[in-house]
Amino acid sequence: MRAPASLLPAIAVLLLAGCGSREKRWPFPKVEARDDAAILATLADRTSGIESLYAELAMSFETTERSAVFTAVVNYKAPDRIRMSAFKDILIASRSIFEFLLTGNRFVTVFEGGNGLERQEGSLEDVDRVQPGFRAMIALREAMFLPGKVEPGAPARIHRGPGRITLQTVTASGHAVRWELDPDTLGVLSGQVSFDGREPVTVQYESYRPAGKLYVPERFRLSDPGGGIVVEGWLEDLEVNPELDPGIFDPAALDPAS
Repeated sequence: MRAPASLLPAIAVLLLAGCGSREKRWPFPKVEARDDAAILATLADRTSGIESLYAELAMSFETTERSAVFTAVVNYKAPDRIRMSAFKDILIASRSIFEFLLTGNRFVTVFEGGNGLERQEGSLEDVDRVQPGFRAMIALREAMFLPGKVEPGAPARIHRGPGRITLQTVTASGHAVRWELDPDTLGVLSGQVSFDGREPVTVQYESYRPAGKLYVPERFRLSDPGGGIVVEGWLEDLEVNPELDPGIFDPAALDPAS
């Protein structure tokens, strides 16, 4: 079973070492999308069957006040538990930058503040006030690694334009999202998530990694003007449907004193 990310500082050394090529890949096969039903069926097939996920990423973020390069470990358990743990290398050791946990309609963050590690938690509606930099990840949730996913019962409207197919639906968080699809392969090129009366979050997908019938974003760029943050990431390692330790998603595990 996977151990909690807080117990895996050695991962940080592996991630930024950058093993393997960073060549952009677009592994989607060509498809003939005759009608809307065929498009939705293809997307459903590419985003179904995932019960858990473990990923390691090299990431960078930039805000109006600071910027940093770090490594991140993401654990996901369907339908709604996500934990991201970020580390920064310091010589032969690593230092925690933040922990971010989503469970149902609650969040917990542990991050480095002026007085050391600080813990905050609340409902998802509190994020804009407490931690606006995390609102994009909450809005997208599993759509970060399953772009084009249509939630059961969610509306799905498809529009065809010159060189582009657009799918309009909502994310698991209830936010309206517009996915831009490559018309030849139906691979997701980008997404735009709307917030009430504020600038949308945009995410661009430049490279993908095939994992069975899934296609997981391998390189992405997320921009959230309202939250004042730009994030870029590169997928280094991926496991689909691993057995995860339930303790990873225990809010008590994010106690800075532990």
